[in-house]
Amino acid sequence: NSHTHSKNSEFYAIQSRDEATAYIQHPLLRQHLFEMAQAMLDSNKTLGELFGEDAVKVRSCFRLFNSVTDSSLLRQVVNKFYLD
Repeated sequence: NSHTHSKNSEFYAIQSRDEATAYIQHPLLRQHLFEMAQAMLDSNKTLGELFGEDAVKVRSCFRLFNSVTDSSLLRQVVNKFYLD
């Protein structure tokens, strides 16, 4: 793997759709995820500027979260940062 991963991104990695669903269903974790999503949308910075070496993991996690819930907020984040 040519990408570098921080210790945090490896430790806190969401590994499956089931884990992502459980995360979204947890009230406090969902609140924090949505607060981060809104802050990302409000920012004029790139994903790399916001998250540095964790940008790749953040990108994949938001795609995963978006795939397990019908949230316009998460869809907006995916659309803003990953047009593919």
